[in-house]
Order: sequence, then structure tokens, then C-alpha cells
Amino acid sequence: MQKIFKNNLGFTIVELLVSVAILGIFISLVFGTIFYVNKSGENIKASSDVQNDVKPILDSMISNIDNFGINYNYYKANGNHYNITPPMNSIVLNNNTIYRKTNNCYLNFSCAEVSFDNGLSYQKLTFNNTNVLNLDFYFIGPNPSNVMPIVTVVFSGYVQDPHKNNHNFSYQSTVEIKNYIK
Repeated sequence: MQKIFKNNLGFTIVELLVSVAILGIFISLVFGTIFYVNKSGENIKASSDVQNDVKPILDSMISNIDNFGINYNYYKANGNHYNITPPMNSIVLNNNTIYRKTNNCYLNFSCAEVSFDNGLSYQKLTFNNTNVLNLDFYFIGPNPSNVMPIVTVVFSGYVQDPHKNNHNFSYQSTVEIKNYIK
């Protein structure tokens, strides 16, 4: 028998097309993995940035609540009855500091604010790209047995990055108040 193809040095067109297709699949997998790893790194950095921007605000609130205590006279309704019903969206401290959530601070975003002069003027605690969904203060106690009251602060919302992606945050912290109701 005589061979039909005498030149075995090259590749056929089918072999070339199959190898190009396999190479294309391999390259798309590699670039897909690189894209995914890059996107994951961006999300981790954004979450870290959110934590670095927002967590110190909560830490400052908790520290001030712990150091100065609650101004119970602000919550006094009549006689010795204190009108502290959870949750509240503001808290008044003994050193005339007030923390609160305010709506429509910037482009329909809500923000956290603080006043150091008993509510005469307020400063924003959060950045313009931060939308505070919850800034709630839960009071537990005091009761007739004069147990120290406990305050739990719930601080949550999201930070919008320049690409309009939202990065959620949610923090909660509890502090036992050192000063009793008298």
C-alpha cells in the first residue's frame, strides 16, 4: 500500500484549531482566576477601610458612655420615673455630650452626629459616603434594687465606594454604667 500523505512535517488545520481552542480555554481560566483574586483583594481592602473608618466611632461612644455616664435627668418624665424605653436613637451623657442619628445629612444618607455643648451644635462623625441605617441605644435597667444600668449600642449601615458598591457594617457593643440613678 502506498501512503496518501507523504509530508508528515506539518499540522493539519483541524489540529491547529483544536490546539488554539484548548489554549483559549486555558487562558480564559487563568485570567478569570486573576480577575477573581483581584476582586477579592479589593473587597477585603474595602471591608478593612470600612472597619478603620467606622469602628473608632463606636469605640469613642462606648468610651464616653463608660467615662461620663448617662444624664438621667434628661430622661426623667415625672417624679422618680425615668422614661428610658429601648431603642432610642440618641443618648445624653453627664458631660453634655449627645450622640444621635440624623437623616438626610448628605445626598439622602443618614449620619451619626455628636454635640459637646448639650445640643447647641452638632458635628458629623461619619463620612459623606457612609449611610447610617441604625444607631440605637438600648437601656437595660436600672431597677428598684439599684443594679447598674447597661447600655448596648447598635451601629450599622453601609459605606459606598467610588464604584457605587455598598460595603455593609454592623457593630454592637455593651457597657455597664458606673453611675447609678439617684
